Amino acid sequence: MSRFGTRGREIRARLQCLTLLAHDLRSPITAMRLRMEEARLHPGETDWAETLTALQASLDRLEATVTDHLTLVRLESDAEIVKECVNFSDLIASELRRRTFRIRVSCDVQPGIVTTGDGPLLTRLLTSLVHNAEDRTASAVTIALRRAGDEAVLQVTDDGAGIPADRWETAFDSLVQPDTAGTSDTAVAGLGLPIAREIAEQHGGTLTIEESAQGVRFVLRVPDSDPA
Repeated sequence: MSRFGTRGREIRARLQCLTLLAHDLRSPITAMRLRMEEARLHPGETDWAETLTALQASLDRLEATVTDHLTLVRLESDAEIVKECVNFSDLIASELRRRTFRIRVSCDVQPGIVTTGDGPLLTRLLTSLVHNAEDRTASAVTIALRRAGDEAVLQVTDDGAGIPADRWETAFDSLVQPDTAGTSDTAVAGLGLPIAREIAEQHGGTLTIEESAQGVRFVLRVPDSDPA
């Protein structure tokens, strides 16, 4: 995340972030409103369990959006990130149990993988990748965590249309993300992926897109604190 050299540029950047926040909040709010209005108009025909699940998913997205913007402020501040021993395997399993997903999410996590870092920021990184995959997938998302030498390697793979290789880096742009199908120049506002990459780098790791038979595969590599 680059810091802004002049006051005018800083103001423009903050306005862009506020615009992104408004855009990101609008979709889940609209979805919740439509669900509630439909239930109110047709209470006898409403599947209440399904409706509550959909509302919970929208609330999760609202929470994630607000957290993204708070995280951005934190990353751009001079506050030092507190790093401690984090059981990455347990963190992933716990977060996935807590979340409600619209699609099928399969998880294959090697136990006992530990890294040094900030637990809440690593959680934010994970949820950013999962929400991104959830938006782009056709039917399912696969999450895998493995130890590879002295690294912990997290892969989040969807089965959607994919992103052309020449647009992989564009996906991490701080203001726009490319149309995954590669069929148009349409861009989607979002902060999740650039924030995820910044978190990875502040933990001495990398976040990239790698080849996948179908869809998009995001790969996080961070130092393994206990490679033995």
